[in-house]
Amino acid sequence: MAGRNITRVFPLYSPPPVIAEIPRYVLVNSAMMPTLGRVYAPVEVTANQFIKLVQDGAKFGRLISYIGYPQTAAFLTKLTGVQIVENRAPATVAPGDLMLICKLDYRVSSASTKGQPVDESQFVFWICDVS
Repeated sequence: MAGRNITRVFPLYSPPPVIAEIPRYVLVNSAMMPTLGRVYAPVEVTANQFIKLVQDGAKFGRLISYIGYPQTAAFLTKLTGVQIVENRAPATVAPGDLMLICKLDYRVSSASTKGQPVDESQFVFWICDVS
């Protein structure tokens, strides 16, 4: 079948994705724009939608965690069933990346209380396409 278009011969055939075509799933704990010159398109999603995306990113080996707090990493590990590591490195994104955002629905009132236990029901979930 060399030289033949396999999708014409087998119209239901879908070739496996090439790793370069699978976006990086960039997990962060705040809604931010870490790289200048990019366009960000955020959308709020349900917890179940967020869980599925985290699991997909892990399944494809494309999940990168920039979760900066151990309690948030532990919460996300429990929520998604995927081991989430704490990473305080500056987040970077590139066109085609999908940011997965888990953040509190409020701003912590004092820097001295950052990192303290929070009510897990107050987390909200967003995805953000980067171009």
